Amino acid sequence: MSDIDLALWRPRLEQAIGLHQSQHRRWQESQRILMGDWQSQYQALTDPDYTPVNYAKAYVSAVVASIYARNPEAFVDARHSRYLDFAHSMKVVLNYFKEELNLKDQVKRMITDALITGIGWMEVGYTATFGELALQPQDDTGLFQRLLKTTLKQPSEQGILNEYVKEVSPFATRLSPWNVYLAPGYHAVHEMPFLAVAEDLAPEDLQAHALYGRIFGNSAVRPSRRVAEPFAPVSTPGMMRGFGASGSNGKLTHMHRLWHIWDRREDQRFIWLDGSQDTAGPYPWNLSIEGFPQVSLIFNDLPETDRDAHSYPIGDLTFLMPQLKEINRLRTQMVRHRKRSGGTIVAQETAVTDEQAHRLQNSDDLTLVRIKGNPSTDLTNFVPAALSPDVYRVGERILADLDLVGQLGFLLPTISPGKERTATESNYRAQGAGTTRSEKVDVIESVMQHVFKRLAAVIWEYAPRSLIQEILGEDQRPPRKPGSGTR
Repeated sequence: MSDIDLALWRPRLEQAIGLHQSQHRRWQESQRILMGDWQSQYQALTDPDYTPVNYAKAYVSAVVASIYARNPEAFVDARHSRYLDFAHSMKVVLNYFKEELNLKDQVKRMITDALITGIGWMEVGYTATFGELALQPQDDTGLFQRLLKTTLKQPSEQGILNEYVKEVSPFATRLSPWNVYLAPGYHAVHEMPFLAVAEDLAPEDLQAHALYGRIFGNSAVRPSRRVAEPFAPVSTPGMMRGFGASGSNGKLTHMHRLWHIWDRREDQRFIWLDGSQDTAGPYPWNLSIEGFPQVSLIFNDLPETDRDAHSYPIGDLTFLMPQLKEINRLRTQMVRHRKRSGGTIVAQETAVTDEQAHRLQNSDDLTLVRIKGNPSTDLTNFVPAALSPDVYRVGERILADLDLVGQLGFLLPTISPGKERTATESNYRAQGAGTTRSEKVDVIESVMQHVFKRLAAVIWEYAPRSLIQEILGEDQRPPRKPGSGTR
Protein backbone atom coordinates (compact mmCIF):
# COMPACT_ATOMS: atom_id res chain seq x y z
CA MET A 1 0.00 0.00 0.00
CA SER A 2 1.61 3.24 -1.18
CA ASP A 3 1.46 6.74 0.26
CA ILE A 4 -0.93 9.36 -1.10
CA ASP A 5 0.59 11.60 -3.77
CA LEU A 6 -1.71 14.65 -3.84
CA ALA A 7 0.27 16.15 -6.74
CA LEU A 8 -0.80 13.11 -8.77
CA TRP A 9 -4.36 12.92 -7.53
CA ARG A 10 -5.24 16.61 -7.82
CA PRO A 11 -5.25 16.69 -11.67
CA ARG A 12 -7.03 13.34 -11.76
CA LEU A 13 -9.79 14.68 -9.55
CA GLU A 14 -9.99 17.95 -11.47
CA GLN A 15 -10.43 16.04 -14.75
CA ALA A 16 -13.13 13.86 -13.17
CA ILE A 17 -14.92 16.99 -11.92
CA GLY A 18 -14.68 18.58 -15.38
CA LEU A 19 -16.17 15.49 -17.03
CA HIS A 20 -18.93 15.43 -14.42
CA GLN A 21 -19.77 19.12 -14.88
CA SER A 22 -20.13 18.62 -18.63
CA GLN A 23 -23.25 16.57 -17.86
CA HIS A 24 -24.87 19.13 -15.55
CA ARG A 25 -26.76 21.07 -18.22
CA ARG A 26 -28.44 17.94 -19.52
CA TRP A 27 -29.24 16.71 -16.00
CA GLN A 28 -30.66 20.06 -14.92
CA GLU A 29 -32.82 20.28 -18.03
CA SER A 30 -34.27 16.83 -17.35
CA GLN A 31 -34.83 17.72 -13.70
CA ARG A 32 -36.66 20.91 -14.65
CA ILE A 33 -38.86 19.22 -17.24
CA LEU A 34 -39.81 16.68 -14.56
CA MET A 35 -40.75 19.51 -12.20
CA GLY A 36 -42.80 21.23 -14.91
CA ASP A 37 -40.75 24.44 -15.05
CA TRP A 38 -38.63 23.74 -18.12
CA GLN A 39 -38.72 27.31 -19.44
CA SER A 40 -37.68 29.14 -16.29
CA GLN A 41 -38.66 29.51 -12.69
CA TYR A 42 -39.73 33.06 -13.61
CA GLN A 43 -41.80 31.93 -16.61
CA ALA A 44 -45.06 32.68 -14.81
CA LEU A 45 -43.99 36.33 -14.52
CA THR A 46 -42.82 36.78 -18.10
CA ASP A 47 -45.54 34.68 -19.74
CA PRO A 48 -48.60 34.10 -17.53
CA ASP A 49 -50.13 31.89 -20.24
CA TYR A 50 -47.31 29.35 -20.09
CA THR A 51 -48.88 25.98 -19.25
CA PRO A 52 -46.57 22.97 -18.99
CA VAL A 53 -47.80 19.44 -19.58
CA ASN A 54 -46.04 17.25 -17.05
CA TYR A 55 -45.76 14.16 -19.21
CA ALA A 56 -42.29 13.50 -17.75
CA LYS A 57 -43.68 12.96 -14.25
CA ALA A 58 -46.26 10.50 -15.58
CA TYR A 59 -43.56 8.67 -17.50
CA VAL A 60 -41.18 8.35 -14.53
CA SER A 61 -43.97 7.20 -12.21
CA ALA A 62 -45.15 4.64 -14.79
CA VAL A 63 -41.66 3.20 -15.31
CA VAL A 64 -40.95 2.87 -11.58
CA ALA A 65 -44.34 1.28 -10.93
CA SER A 66 -44.15 -1.13 -13.85
CA ILE A 67 -40.63 -2.47 -13.26
CA TYR A 68 -40.29 -2.28 -9.46
CA ALA A 69 -43.77 -2.48 -7.95
CA ARG A 70 -42.78 -5.03 -5.30
CA ASN A 71 -39.60 -5.64 -3.37
CA PRO A 72 -38.05 -8.84 -4.79
CA GLU A 73 -36.94 -11.61 -2.48
CA ALA A 74 -33.31 -12.65 -2.43
CA PHE A 75 -32.64 -16.29 -3.35
CA VAL A 76 -29.45 -18.19 -2.58
CA ASP A 77 -29.14 -21.49 -4.43
CA ALA A 78 -26.66 -24.17 -3.42
CA ARG A 79 -24.68 -25.68 -6.28
CA HIS A 80 -23.96 -28.76 -4.16
CA SER A 81 -25.97 -30.56 -1.51
CA ARG A 82 -23.18 -29.88 1.01
CA TYR A 83 -24.03 -26.15 0.85
CA LEU A 84 -27.79 -26.37 1.43
CA ASP A 85 -27.70 -25.26 5.08
CA PHE A 86 -25.29 -22.45 4.31
CA ALA A 87 -27.44 -21.22 1.39
CA HIS A 88 -30.58 -21.28 3.53
CA SER A 89 -29.02 -19.27 6.36
CA MET A 90 -27.56 -16.71 3.92
CA LYS A 91 -30.97 -16.30 2.25
CA VAL A 92 -32.62 -15.58 5.60
CA VAL A 93 -29.94 -13.04 6.53
CA LEU A 94 -30.05 -11.24 3.17
CA ASN A 95 -33.83 -10.89 3.26
CA TYR A 96 -33.60 -9.61 6.82
CA PHE A 97 -31.21 -6.85 5.80
CA LYS A 98 -33.29 -6.15 2.68
CA GLU A 99 -36.05 -4.98 5.01
CA GLU A 100 -33.75 -3.51 7.64
CA LEU A 101 -31.98 -1.30 5.07
CA ASN A 102 -35.24 -0.38 3.28
CA LEU A 103 -33.82 -1.40 -0.09
CA LYS A 104 -37.16 -1.01 -1.85
CA ASP A 105 -37.31 2.73 -1.27
CA GLN A 106 -33.65 3.19 -2.11
CA VAL A 107 -33.87 1.19 -5.35
CA LYS A 108 -36.92 3.18 -6.46
CA ARG A 109 -34.96 6.39 -5.94
CA MET A 110 -32.05 4.87 -7.84
CA ILE A 111 -34.36 4.08 -10.78
CA THR A 112 -35.57 7.70 -10.81
CA ASP A 113 -31.94 8.87 -10.87
CA ALA A 114 -31.23 6.64 -13.86
CA LEU A 115 -34.26 7.94 -15.76
CA ILE A 116 -33.25 11.57 -15.19
CA THR A 117 -29.45 11.50 -15.41
CA GLY A 118 -28.83 8.15 -17.08
CA ILE A 119 -27.12 6.52 -14.09
CA GLY A 120 -28.12 5.53 -10.56
CA TRP A 121 -25.86 4.38 -7.75
CA MET A 122 -25.96 2.08 -4.72
CA GLU A 123 -23.00 1.69 -2.36
CA VAL A 124 -22.52 -1.47 -0.29
CA GLY A 125 -20.18 -1.78 2.67
CA TYR A 126 -19.77 -2.64 6.31
CA THR A 127 -19.34 -0.46 9.38
CA ALA A 128 -17.59 -1.94 12.42
CA THR A 129 -17.22 1.37 14.26
CA PHE A 130 -17.54 4.93 13.00
CA GLY A 131 -14.03 5.69 14.22
CA GLU A 132 -12.18 3.18 12.04
CA LEU A 133 -12.20 2.28 8.33
CA ALA A 134 -9.59 -0.50 8.42
CA LEU A 135 -11.97 -3.44 8.77
CA GLN A 136 -11.06 -6.66 10.51
CA PRO A 137 -13.07 -9.90 10.54
CA GLN A 138 -15.28 -10.15 13.62
CA ASP A 139 -15.43 -13.73 14.85
CA ASP A 140 -16.05 -12.99 18.53
CA THR A 141 -19.25 -14.77 19.56
CA GLY A 142 -19.95 -12.29 22.36
CA LEU A 143 -19.11 -9.05 20.56
CA PHE A 144 -22.64 -8.27 19.41
CA GLN A 145 -24.18 -8.95 22.82
CA ARG A 146 -21.57 -6.75 24.53
CA LEU A 147 -22.28 -3.92 22.13
CA LEU A 148 -25.99 -4.22 22.80
CA LYS A 149 -25.43 -3.96 26.54
CA THR A 150 -23.01 -1.05 26.26
CA THR A 151 -24.35 2.48 26.28
CA LEU A 152 -23.27 3.79 22.88
CA LYS A 153 -23.80 7.15 21.31
CA GLN A 154 -26.49 7.31 18.70
CA PRO A 155 -25.21 7.57 15.09
CA SER A 156 -26.67 11.10 14.85
CA GLU A 157 -24.53 12.09 17.85
CA GLN A 158 -21.45 10.93 15.95
CA GLY A 159 -22.12 12.91 12.78
CA ILE A 160 -23.93 10.05 10.96
CA LEU A 161 -27.38 11.22 9.88
CA ASN A 162 -28.16 8.35 7.50
CA GLU A 163 -30.43 6.10 9.55
CA TYR A 164 -29.44 3.02 7.53
CA VAL A 165 -25.73 3.27 8.44
CA LYS A 166 -25.07 1.73 11.86
CA GLU A 167 -22.15 0.29 13.76
CA VAL A 168 -21.54 -3.47 13.55
CA SER A 169 -23.79 -3.70 10.51
CA PRO A 170 -23.63 -3.83 6.71
CA PHE A 171 -25.15 -1.01 4.72
CA ALA A 172 -26.50 -0.46 1.22
CA THR A 173 -27.33 3.17 0.52
CA ARG A 174 -28.35 5.04 -2.59
CA LEU A 175 -25.83 7.61 -3.82
CA SER A 176 -26.82 10.69 -5.76
CA PRO A 177 -25.38 10.81 -9.30
CA TRP A 178 -24.36 14.38 -8.51
CA ASN A 179 -21.91 13.00 -5.92
CA VAL A 180 -20.24 10.18 -7.90
CA TYR A 181 -17.41 11.15 -10.27
CA LEU A 182 -16.14 8.77 -12.96
CA ALA A 183 -12.59 8.45 -14.22
CA PRO A 184 -12.18 10.20 -17.61
CA GLY A 185 -11.20 8.17 -20.65
CA TYR A 186 -13.00 4.95 -19.68
CA HIS A 187 -16.41 3.79 -20.85
CA ALA A 188 -17.55 1.08 -18.42
CA VAL A 189 -17.40 1.43 -14.64
CA HIS A 190 -15.82 -2.01 -14.24
CA GLU A 191 -12.88 -0.82 -16.39
CA MET A 192 -12.12 2.38 -14.48
CA PRO A 193 -9.01 2.72 -12.31
CA PHE A 194 -10.72 4.86 -9.67
CA LEU A 195 -14.00 6.37 -8.51
CA ALA A 196 -14.46 9.55 -6.48
CA VAL A 197 -17.47 9.84 -4.18
CA ALA A 198 -18.26 13.23 -2.63
CA GLU A 199 -19.73 13.45 0.87
CA ASP A 200 -21.05 16.75 2.22
CA LEU A 201 -21.14 17.30 5.97
CA ALA A 202 -22.18 20.25 8.08
CA PRO A 203 -19.28 21.61 10.21
CA GLU A 204 -20.88 20.39 13.44
CA ASP A 205 -21.31 16.88 12.03
CA LEU A 206 -17.70 16.84 10.86
CA GLN A 207 -16.56 17.73 14.37
CA ALA A 208 -18.81 15.11 15.98
CA HIS A 209 -17.70 12.27 13.68
CA ALA A 210 -15.46 9.78 15.45
CA LEU A 211 -13.04 9.53 12.50
CA TYR A 212 -13.43 12.80 10.60
CA GLY A 213 -13.40 14.93 13.73
CA ARG A 214 -10.16 13.34 14.89
CA ILE A 215 -8.39 13.89 11.56
CA PHE A 216 -10.01 16.99 10.07
CA GLY A 217 -11.45 18.67 13.16
CA ASN A 218 -8.53 21.06 13.60
CA SER A 219 -8.28 22.00 9.93
CA ALA A 220 -8.41 25.73 9.27
CA VAL A 221 -10.14 25.30 5.90
CA ARG A 222 -13.57 26.87 5.55
CA PRO A 223 -16.57 24.89 4.25
CA SER A 224 -16.26 24.80 0.47
CA ARG A 225 -19.73 23.60 -0.45
CA ARG A 226 -22.76 25.91 -0.51
CA VAL A 227 -25.91 23.84 -0.79
CA ALA A 228 -28.68 26.38 -0.18
CA GLU A 229 -29.37 29.98 0.67
CA PRO A 230 -32.55 29.98 2.76
CA PHE A 231 -33.96 33.31 3.80
CA ALA A 232 -36.49 33.67 6.58
CA PRO A 233 -39.74 35.12 5.15
CA VAL A 234 -40.61 36.71 8.48
CA SER A 235 -38.69 38.05 11.46
CA THR A 236 -37.25 35.36 13.69
CA PRO A 237 -36.26 35.59 17.37
CA GLY A 238 -33.11 37.65 17.69
CA MET A 239 -33.16 38.71 14.05
CA MET A 240 -35.21 41.31 12.22
CA ARG A 241 -35.85 40.57 8.58
CA GLY A 242 -33.39 42.43 6.39
CA PHE A 243 -30.99 43.21 9.20
CA GLY A 244 -28.05 41.35 10.69
CA ALA A 245 -26.98 37.76 10.04
CA SER A 246 -28.88 34.53 10.49
CA GLY A 247 -28.79 32.84 13.86
CA SER A 248 -27.01 29.80 12.41
CA ASN A 249 -24.23 32.05 11.09
CA GLY A 250 -24.43 30.24 7.76
CA LYS A 251 -23.57 26.79 9.14
CA LEU A 252 -26.71 25.23 7.73
CA THR A 253 -25.99 26.44 4.20
CA HIS A 254 -22.26 25.76 4.01
CA MET A 255 -20.90 22.23 4.07
CA HIS A 256 -17.51 20.58 4.15
CA ARG A 257 -16.89 18.29 1.20
CA LEU A 258 -14.97 15.06 1.67
CA TRP A 259 -13.66 13.16 -1.33
CA HIS A 260 -13.68 9.37 -0.94
CA ILE A 261 -11.20 8.06 -3.51
CA TRP A 262 -11.37 4.37 -4.39
CA ASP A 263 -8.10 3.43 -6.13
CA ARG A 264 -8.13 0.05 -7.88
CA ARG A 265 -4.52 0.30 -9.10
CA GLU A 266 -3.14 0.40 -5.56
CA ASP A 267 -6.05 -1.54 -4.02
CA GLN A 268 -6.62 1.18 -1.44
CA ARG A 269 -8.92 4.06 -0.51
CA PHE A 270 -8.40 7.42 1.15
CA ILE A 271 -10.36 10.54 2.13
CA TRP A 272 -9.42 14.08 1.13
CA LEU A 273 -10.88 17.23 2.72
CA ASP A 274 -11.78 19.61 -0.09
CA GLY A 275 -9.74 22.81 -0.15
CA SER A 276 -6.95 21.46 2.05
CA GLN A 277 -3.96 19.13 2.08
CA ASP A 278 -5.49 17.02 4.86
CA THR A 279 -6.13 13.36 4.08
CA ALA A 280 -7.18 10.25 5.96
CA GLY A 281 -5.60 6.97 4.97
CA PRO A 282 -4.72 5.25 2.83
CA TYR A 283 -6.80 2.35 4.07
CA PRO A 284 -6.64 -1.18 2.67
CA TRP A 285 -9.43 -1.99 0.27
CA ASN A 286 -10.12 -5.30 2.00
CA LEU A 287 -13.69 -5.93 0.90
CA SER A 288 -14.10 -9.45 -0.48
CA ILE A 289 -16.05 -8.26 -3.52
CA GLU A 290 -15.15 -7.96 -7.18
CA GLY A 291 -14.96 -4.39 -8.39
CA PHE A 292 -16.08 -1.20 -6.69
CA PRO A 293 -18.50 -1.29 -3.76
CA GLN A 294 -20.60 1.17 -5.76
CA VAL A 295 -23.10 -0.52 -8.10
CA SER A 296 -24.37 1.45 -11.11
CA LEU A 297 -27.80 1.25 -12.72
CA ILE A 298 -27.81 2.13 -16.45
CA PHE A 299 -30.74 1.71 -18.87
CA ASN A 300 -29.32 3.47 -21.95
CA ASP A 301 -25.66 2.75 -22.56
CA LEU A 302 -24.11 4.97 -25.23
CA PRO A 303 -21.18 3.16 -26.91
CA GLU A 304 -17.81 4.85 -27.01
CA THR A 305 -16.29 6.36 -30.17
CA ASP A 306 -12.75 7.16 -31.26
CA ARG A 307 -13.16 10.68 -29.85
CA ASP A 308 -15.31 10.19 -26.76
CA ALA A 309 -15.45 7.43 -24.15
CA HIS A 310 -19.06 8.34 -23.25
CA SER A 311 -18.48 7.47 -19.62
CA TYR A 312 -21.85 8.90 -18.61
CA PRO A 313 -24.94 7.30 -20.19
CA ILE A 314 -28.10 9.08 -21.33
CA GLY A 315 -31.29 9.33 -19.29
CA ASP A 316 -34.71 8.42 -20.69
CA LEU A 317 -35.98 11.99 -20.37
CA THR A 318 -33.21 13.25 -22.66
CA PHE A 319 -34.63 11.21 -25.56
CA LEU A 320 -38.10 12.65 -24.89
CA MET A 321 -36.94 16.25 -24.54
CA PRO A 322 -37.77 17.57 -28.07
CA GLN A 323 -41.36 16.31 -27.89
CA LEU A 324 -41.77 17.42 -24.26
CA LYS A 325 -40.75 20.97 -25.13
CA GLU A 326 -43.03 21.13 -28.14
CA ILE A 327 -46.07 19.79 -26.33
CA ASN A 328 -45.59 22.50 -23.67
CA ARG A 329 -45.54 25.16 -26.40
CA LEU A 330 -48.68 23.74 -28.00
CA ARG A 331 -50.58 23.66 -24.72
CA THR A 332 -49.50 27.23 -24.00
CA GLN A 333 -50.80 28.27 -27.43
CA MET A 334 -54.14 26.60 -26.69
CA VAL A 335 -54.46 28.29 -23.31
CA ARG A 336 -53.51 31.66 -24.75
CA HIS A 337 -56.20 31.29 -27.44
CA ARG A 338 -58.79 30.21 -24.88
CA LYS A 339 -58.24 33.40 -22.90
CA ARG A 340 -58.77 35.47 -26.05
CA SER A 341 -61.64 33.52 -27.58
CA GLY A 342 -64.36 35.33 -25.61
CA GLY A 343 -64.03 38.53 -27.58
CA THR A 344 -61.89 41.63 -27.91
CA ILE A 345 -62.92 45.27 -27.60
CA VAL A 346 -60.78 47.92 -29.27
CA ALA A 347 -61.52 51.29 -27.71
CA GLN A 348 -60.27 54.80 -28.23
CA GLU A 349 -58.27 55.76 -25.19
CA THR A 350 -60.53 58.72 -24.36
CA ALA A 351 -63.77 56.83 -24.97
CA VAL A 352 -63.67 54.90 -21.67
CA THR A 353 -62.60 55.97 -18.23
CA ASP A 354 -60.08 54.07 -16.15
CA GLU A 355 -62.89 52.74 -13.97
CA GLN A 356 -64.82 51.47 -16.98
CA ALA A 357 -61.68 49.89 -18.44
CA HIS A 358 -60.99 48.13 -15.15
CA ARG A 359 -64.50 46.67 -15.10
CA LEU A 360 -64.25 45.50 -18.70
CA GLN A 361 -60.89 43.87 -18.16
CA ASN A 362 -62.15 42.01 -15.09
CA SER A 363 -65.16 40.57 -16.89
CA ASP A 364 -65.06 36.95 -18.02
CA ASP A 365 -63.73 36.07 -21.48
CA LEU A 366 -63.22 39.65 -22.54
CA THR A 367 -60.10 41.53 -23.58
CA LEU A 368 -59.87 45.32 -23.78
CA VAL A 369 -57.33 47.06 -26.01
CA ARG A 370 -57.06 50.86 -25.60
CA ILE A 371 -55.50 52.78 -28.50
CA LYS A 372 -55.15 56.41 -29.51
CA GLY A 373 -57.43 57.34 -32.38
CA ASN A 374 -59.97 55.17 -34.19
CA PRO A 375 -61.15 56.45 -37.58
CA SER A 376 -64.32 54.32 -37.70
CA THR A 377 -65.85 54.54 -34.23
CA ASP A 378 -64.93 54.93 -30.61
CA LEU A 379 -65.64 51.26 -29.77
CA THR A 380 -65.09 48.18 -31.96
CA ASN A 381 -65.59 44.60 -30.86
CA PHE A 382 -64.77 41.35 -32.62
CA VAL A 383 -64.34 37.65 -31.83
CA PRO A 384 -61.04 36.01 -32.89
CA ALA A 385 -61.18 33.12 -35.30
CA ALA A 386 -61.15 29.58 -33.96
CA LEU A 387 -57.83 27.88 -33.36
CA SER A 388 -56.72 25.93 -36.40
CA PRO A 389 -57.47 22.19 -36.22
CA ASP A 390 -53.89 21.61 -37.33
CA VAL A 391 -52.74 22.57 -33.84
CA TYR A 392 -54.71 19.68 -32.33
CA ARG A 393 -53.55 17.29 -35.02
CA VAL A 394 -49.95 18.23 -34.33
CA GLY A 395 -50.58 17.67 -30.62
CA GLU A 396 -51.85 14.16 -31.32
CA ARG A 397 -48.83 13.47 -33.50
CA ILE A 398 -46.44 14.62 -30.76
CA LEU A 399 -48.19 12.39 -28.20
CA ALA A 400 -47.80 9.51 -30.64
CA ASP A 401 -44.09 10.29 -30.95
CA LEU A 402 -43.77 10.33 -27.17
CA ASP A 403 -45.51 6.97 -27.00
CA LEU A 404 -43.13 5.63 -29.64
CA VAL A 405 -39.95 6.93 -28.00
CA GLY A 406 -40.91 6.56 -24.35
CA GLN A 407 -43.18 3.52 -24.87
CA LEU A 408 -45.43 4.65 -22.05
CA GLY A 409 -48.37 2.93 -23.72
CA PHE A 410 -46.40 -0.32 -23.67
CA LEU A 411 -45.40 0.10 -20.04
CA LEU A 412 -48.99 0.77 -18.97
CA PRO A 413 -51.19 -0.37 -21.89
CA THR A 414 -54.38 0.13 -19.87
CA ILE A 415 -54.03 3.93 -19.91
CA SER A 416 -53.28 4.01 -23.63
CA PRO A 417 -55.48 1.34 -25.24
CA GLY A 418 -54.37 2.10 -28.78
CA LYS A 419 -56.50 1.50 -31.88
CA GLU A 420 -56.41 -2.27 -32.25
CA ARG A 421 -59.08 -3.59 -34.59
CA THR A 422 -58.49 -7.32 -34.14
CA ALA A 423 -57.51 -9.74 -31.39
CA THR A 424 -54.21 -10.34 -33.19
CA GLU A 425 -53.27 -6.66 -33.01
CA SER A 426 -54.20 -6.59 -29.34
CA ASN A 427 -52.03 -9.66 -28.74
CA TYR A 428 -49.08 -8.01 -30.50
CA ARG A 429 -49.47 -4.94 -28.32
CA ALA A 430 -49.54 -7.06 -25.17
CA GLN A 431 -46.37 -8.83 -26.30
CA GLY A 432 -44.72 -5.46 -26.90
CA ALA A 433 -45.68 -4.35 -23.41
CA GLY A 434 -44.08 -7.45 -21.95
CA THR A 435 -40.91 -6.98 -23.98
CA THR A 436 -40.54 -3.33 -22.99
CA ARG A 437 -41.02 -4.04 -19.30
CA SER A 438 -38.87 -7.16 -19.30
CA GLU A 439 -35.87 -5.29 -20.73
CA LYS A 440 -35.76 -2.84 -17.82
CA VAL A 441 -36.68 -5.57 -15.32
CA ASP A 442 -33.68 -7.60 -16.52
CA VAL A 443 -31.43 -4.61 -15.84
CA ILE A 444 -32.91 -4.19 -12.35
CA GLU A 445 -32.49 -7.89 -11.59
CA SER A 446 -28.84 -7.81 -12.68
CA VAL A 447 -28.15 -4.77 -10.50
CA MET A 448 -29.89 -6.32 -7.48
CA GLN A 449 -27.81 -9.48 -7.93
CA HIS A 450 -24.65 -7.39 -7.69
CA VAL A 451 -26.01 -5.59 -4.61
CA PHE A 452 -26.94 -8.83 -2.82
CA LYS A 453 -23.63 -10.47 -3.75
CA ARG A 454 -21.75 -7.56 -2.18
CA LEU A 455 -23.98 -7.66 0.88
CA ALA A 456 -23.41 -11.39 1.27
CA ALA A 457 -19.64 -10.91 0.93
CA VAL A 458 -19.31 -8.23 3.62
CA ILE A 459 -21.71 -10.04 5.95
CA TRP A 460 -19.79 -13.29 5.63
CA GLU A 461 -16.41 -11.68 6.11
CA TYR A 462 -17.07 -9.05 8.81
CA ALA A 463 -20.38 -9.60 10.62
CA PRO A 464 -20.01 -11.17 14.09
CA ARG A 465 -21.45 -14.66 14.27
CA SER A 466 -23.46 -13.57 17.30
CA LEU A 467 -25.23 -10.99 15.11
CA ILE A 468 -26.14 -13.73 12.63
CA GLN A 469 -27.44 -15.87 15.50
CA GLU A 470 -29.73 -13.03 16.57
CA ILE A 471 -31.11 -12.76 13.03
CA LEU A 472 -31.61 -16.50 12.61
CA GLY A 473 -33.06 -16.85 16.09
CA GLU A 474 -30.77 -19.77 16.86
CA ASP A 475 -28.72 -20.59 19.93
CA GLN A 476 -25.95 -22.10 17.87
CA ARG A 477 -23.80 -20.52 15.23
CA PRO A 478 -25.12 -20.68 11.67
CA PRO A 479 -23.67 -23.39 9.44
CA ARG A 480 -20.30 -22.48 7.98
CA LYS A 481 -19.53 -22.78 4.35
CA PRO A 482 -17.70 -26.08 3.84
CA GLY A 483 -14.02 -25.73 3.23
CA SER A 484 -13.82 -22.26 4.83
CA GLY A 485 -11.77 -23.36 7.86
CA THR A 486 -12.16 -21.11 10.89
CA ARG A 487 -14.08 -18.61 8.74
